[in-house]
Amino acid sequence: MTHQDLRALWSARSLRERRMLAGLAGLLVLLIAWYGAVVPALAWRDAAGNRLQAAVARSGRTHAGLARLTAAAAAAPATSNLTVDEAAKHAAEAAGLDVRITVTGAGEATFTIASTPTAALFAWLGLLESDYGIRPARLTIAKTPGGLQVEGALPAGAG
Repeated sequence: MTHQDLRALWSARSLRERRMLAGLAGLLVLLIAWYGAVVPALAWRDAAGNRLQAAVARSGRTHAGLARLTAAAAAAPATSNLTVDEAAKHAAEAAGLDVRITVTGAGEATFTIASTPTAALFAWLGLLESDYGIRPARLTIAKTPGGLQVEGALPAGAG
């Protein structure tokens, strides 16, 4: 069918039939627009809201889990397979300290630091606690002209 044939068919219809066909064509365009664009857009919006709620819930669970892990890590001392003297030596190397460590018969380790700057001493003590869960059982610090002189004991069974 050509364009002229379609015009002839349209012209052969009465005004009432043309209005009815135009109304049906308009209704068809509205249905195609509604189900082709509006309904998918509304479904997408609803799905986006559901995804947002799910993401907020996951975020809340993640933050709660992180808080539990942080609290558990703060409450439980770090553990290691190293003995107390080995852990103290590793921490001393990391802090750049020269620490003389002696293990007593009861498993307690005594240590002596001839001279150290304050920052290195506290770095070593911090590493002992954070990495190995060891806190000195006894600590004596004396100020000397070259820094600090330190003597102390690390508990048996720690590490």
